[in-house]
Amino acid sequence: MKAKRIQDMERFLIEHGSSTLEQLCHTFNVSENTIRRDINQLIQNGLVKKVYGGVIISNKNYNLNSICHPSQLNYSKELDIIGEKAASMVNDGDIILISSGTTSYYMVRHLKNKKDITVITNNIFVIIEALNYDNIKLIVLGGDIHKSTNSIIGLEALVSLEKMNTHKVFLGANGLSINTGFTNSSNFEVEIKKAMVKASDKIIVMADHTKFDVVSLYTFLGFKDVDVLITDQLPNAQYIDCFAQNNVQLIVADDKPV
Repeated sequence: MKAKRIQDMERFLIEHGSSTLEQLCHTFNVSENTIRRDINQLIQNGLVKKVYGGVIISNKNYNLNSICHPSQLNYSKELDIIGEKAASMVNDGDIILISSGTTSYYMVRHLKNKKDITVITNNIFVIIEALNYDNIKLIVLGGDIHKSTNSIIGLEALVSLEKMNTHKVFLGANGLSINTGFTNSSNFEVEIKKAMVKASDKIIVMADHTKFDVVSLYTFLGFKDVDVLITDQLPNAQYIDCFAQNNVQLIVADDKPV
């Protein structure tokens, strides 16, 4: 079980780039002492290095062969269900923004029957998947490839987003909590997400149940700024009340056909 957990933790860190100890404890449902022992093993393996309050991926040991494709994740079924529900909110002719995040990959797979849609993104997996569909006009935001998040970031992307007007934005998040809102571990990604929000008429966040009560370093969005939240399990009453107070439409996706 320990070997499996460490393997999953490796994939998690490769996907997110960094994490707090609290986030790892919550995600893998183990004590802080256990997480610290696992981290020490990952440090010995050369995958991560310690920073204040958590760990960050060691870029010198990062290579393309270590990238965790979204389809390899243990919770891919849940992400696919959320992605399908998100895709159902896209209308023919829509211009949409899609941020970094694994759920976004699954969303694109369910856009194949839409007509005349434009996808604007910095998500490498979204770009690769969207190339398979002739019905999708693809616009890629410019910048440098950020390997730890499999995305493109930079000033070029921010400048482009300032000029754009889109119908909807679909955002991923590393975590969300009542006190901090929606958070991300990368300051670069946060700036891109904020710019995407400003460029869109409707703000939709996709977050599976493992993201609740998880706090990453940077807040990029408050509950009052969100129109729709799509998740895979009904959250507790405190979150339901928070969504209601902030006029957030809560959608709990299931495995029934959309």
